[in-house]
Amino acid sequence: MGGAWFIFRNYIEDGQDTLYLQRFNLTPQYTYAYQYATDITYAYQGGWSTYESYVKNGLANTALTFTVPILKNMPAVTKLPTSAQEDEYQPKPDPKPDPDPDPKPDPDPKPDPDPAATYDYVGRLQLRLSDSYLSGFSLGTPVKTLIAQIQAVNPDAAVTVTDGSGKAASDSAVVSTGQLLTIQDAAGTYAYTCVVYGDANGDGRIAATDLLAVKKHILGVRTLTGAYARAAQLSGSKIAATSLLAIKKHILGTAPIVQK
Repeated sequence: MGGAWFIFRNYIEDGQDTLYLQRFNLTPQYTYAYQYATDITYAYQGGWSTYESYVKNGLANTALTFTVPILKNMPAVTKLPTSAQEDEYQPKPDPKPDPDPDPKPDPDPKPDPDPAATYDYVGRLQLRLSDSYLSGFSLGTPVKTLIAQIQAVNPDAAVTVTDGSGKAASDSAVVSTGQLLTIQDAAGTYAYTCVVYGDANGDGRIAATDLLAVKKHILGVRTLTGAYARAAQLSGSKIAATSLLAIKKHILGTAPIVQK
């Protein structure tokens, strides 16, 4: 009974409800991990003992539902090859090589265009990028100052900053949590979501309103998500009483929050 309970709680309950899935975990839950049956004969031995249990308990004629994982490039025949199916298991022959190209060279080949220059905006501005979230801004940095710093790196870059609703940030706005920074240059377009640690409500300041936003999250009244949740993670990866304490100390001036 102990072994059956162990298999149920740790495997069947998580979707590994066949001998195959216990041996090769292809389920969305813990994919490729928690593979209980490492014995290469487990499928045979386990299948035989299961069959004997079904016969002993009069369940041999019970209707069964088969769960078969469908894998990429799976052959149409899923049994050992026989004389009738061997062709399906033979590798396809290599394609015939293309005929020799025209030996006559282009009399005036055009040179390849120079690749577009790339710029390390994040590194040059000494910011930090993690999962498209950009942080490390000095608290209270005006948006127009940030744009000027980026264009000092690349004068040809087109820079826009929009708020959470998609509206362009005003000239008087400061860099705030939730703003979308977009940089477009010859090499491509780069989009980042700004995070200002301690600014949990996205107004660019650290004040009592942020204390309230974090408190509502902890109480389950209003959940912080995305950039706003990151801004409130001030001690590890969780939003807890330590986040409230850090914001309170910042407001009192005893321990300013470091923008990392």
